[in-house]
Amino acid sequence: LAVVRDSITDFIELACWDLEQSPLLQPYRVIRLHDSGDFFSKDYFVAWTSIARRITNRTFYGYTKSVTMIA
Repeated sequence: LAVVRDSITDFIELACWDLEQSPLLQPYRVIRLHDSGDFFSKDYFVAWTSIARRITNRTFYGYTKSVTMIA
């Protein structure tokens, strides 16, 4: 969480690296964001959309109650 607050760019790079390189994550092709909780800011939501656009061999999905954030 600290890396998200300190640098959204660093968060994006770190998440992309994990999703592309981590052997633990390789078997997973569908990624659910936040099995509990919600996106805590619009910047965080936009960061995940950037990650999803870069990692094209995975499908990302998530739920939110914050419709105004994504509208």
